[in-house]
Amino acid sequence: MLIIYFPVLVSLFVLVFTGFVASRILTSPIGKTKGSEITKALYEGVVSYATRQYRAAGLVSIPLFFLLFVAMGWRVAFGFFIGAALSAVLVFLGIIIPLEAAPRVVKASEKGLAAALDLSYKGGLVFGLLAASLALLIIASYYFLTGISGLVALVFGAGLVSLFFKIGGGIYAKAASLSIELSKKKEKGAFEHDYLHPASIARQVGKNVGDLASIALDIFETYCVAMVSVMLLGALLYPKSPQFILLPLFAGSIFLLTSVIGSFFARLPKNKSIMGAMYKGIGVSMLLSLAALYPLISNMMAEQVISIINLYVSCLAGLMIAAGTLVFVEYYVSKKHGPTKKIIQSHAKGQSANATEVMGLVMQSAAVPILLIVFGAMISFWLAGVYGVALAALSMLSLSPMITAVSFYGPVAGNATQIASQTEEPQPGLKSLEELKASSVFAKAMTASYAIVSSALASLVLFWAYSQRVADEIGSTMPHFDLANPMVVAGLLIGGLFAYIFVSFLAIAVGKAAGRAATDLQKRATDDAKPENIARTDYAKDVRLITRFSMRGMIIPVAIPLVLPLLVGFLLGAEALGGLLIGALITGLFLAMAMAMGGTLWSGARKYVDEGAGAKGNLSNQGVAMADASKEATGPAINSFMKMLGLVALLIAVFLV
Repeated sequence: MLIIYFPVLVSLFVLVFTGFVASRILTSPIGKTKGSEITKALYEGVVSYATRQYRAAGLVSIPLFFLLFVAMGWRVAFGFFIGAALSAVLVFLGIIIPLEAAPRVVKASEKGLAAALDLSYKGGLVFGLLAASLALLIIASYYFLTGISGLVALVFGAGLVSLFFKIGGGIYAKAASLSIELSKKKEKGAFEHDYLHPASIARQVGKNVGDLASIALDIFETYCVAMVSVMLLGALLYPKSPQFILLPLFAGSIFLLTSVIGSFFARLPKNKSIMGAMYKGIGVSMLLSLAALYPLISNMMAEQVISIINLYVSCLAGLMIAAGTLVFVEYYVSKKHGPTKKIIQSHAKGQSANATEVMGLVMQSAAVPILLIVFGAMISFWLAGVYGVALAALSMLSLSPMITAVSFYGPVAGNATQIASQTEEPQPGLKSLEELKASSVFAKAMTASYAIVSSALASLVLFWAYSQRVADEIGSTMPHFDLANPMVVAGLLIGGLFAYIFVSFLAIAVGKAAGRAATDLQKRATDDAKPENIARTDYAKDVRLITRFSMRGMIIPVAIPLVLPLLVGFLLGAEALGGLLIGALITGLFLAMAMAMGGTLWSGARKYVDEGAGAKGNLSNQGVAMADASKEATGPAINSFMKMLGLVALLIAVFLV
């Protein structure tokens, strides 16, 4: 019977492997440069930021723990606590890892691009494997100890802490960046290249917490949502067949092992293509997963109500959605293909024409990902019902450790480039570091699109899990959300509306926080200020300042996905709440994709123009600033908005019928 604990054993093995990789990073040499001062300053900043965010998350989480304990029992309450604690630990590690790896990457870059890439990638791999293995370990262990009842609360706890850091980190990151841009106009670039100025440190802290918030936590949260949703659907749909609950745990174990193996293939090829190395690791992991899943399903699911081949093809559909998403991003952001070329060419006609063309391309960008979701969901639903769609979502997230590794190497490379640029002596590896940093534009676009598509699938599965739980409570075999029911239509419209309301408050928060921070920076420097004359002692001061402004702006966006389902559910009923989930999913998916791809297109085009592509001149700085805020602050937060609505709906479903 020990085989039933296979997921626990695999997750422990991967944790040991992750510790080995982390030790290799920590024992790598550090160059004797001025970079240690920058690293120390960044530590000051991120600790100051994290402390305030933990405090804010705790003020909400602690009362919720006691409320859940009284209303739903200890299993639910302690599930919530464990999930929140896990997310909090991962947040801290996710911020620290890029800082620990960066000075070592500077030293490794002296050996060339391959060595720098290898160490940067390992920094991301540590977090990717750590997040996935801890998620599997906690979910499997809590299920084996307490059953299925507390798992939704566990994911809710993880998602709640993640929501704070994703929204707060996104607002902080763009507010810090925009405040620098606003201040430079009056300070004549006094600290534009002075990386030890407190304002510059605050901006670099923003790049770390923003990238972490927008990508890594999003993928981790979606992984947990998909895993628990499949298990919950298995328990609701097939209560007499525990194999349907155990299958996602065993599949998750396979995905972890194939990610470990695939990571060994992420090596720089002969053509020096950085993204080629990433694709190679992802491709190997995907192929190994396909090979291992069939014997697993054959052994576990023999003689069940859904055929083996139908379950396997449902998993295949999820992997194909992932592959299609990566190909789509490569086409859209590469200067070799049409969209980016068009933006580069159109900027010579003027900023108005350029902005108009970008808007048109942004509207088109949502087509392929959404069609991929439709195709994958229809195929898997036709083969295995809603359980098949849930399996497809989980299979897509099988690549999460690899995708997280790709997303994380960007902040690592950015920190390393900053350290190398500030040294007094020439750095032989600076060119390699700049190549790594430049390619992170593609990495961000790829991981952002992957996160959006996987979040949409997970949100769809949450809706079906909610529907099935409602049906189970009323004793029906099929949940019904009839469009002839005015309550369902009301929910649809409210969900669609509040996706826009949510984004609007985020956008306003970024602008307000940036303006207030810029005003403070201007008070601290004069027009003739010189970098050497500016105090450099309290690096946390600007971080605390921008964090305070950011936290004021995040109150309403955090409250919306927590309170809205309660109001709609208890005032309008279970049918309206189901409509709300779908309305928010449809509108939120379009908004998230448009913002992510629009920001990436404009930022990528500016990069190519600056490198000399197309006509001379610069793209609109205002447009690029707006695009950055969209793709790194407001866009990624919509993913959490959609999933949090579904998690709250699942928790309160039993009280609505």
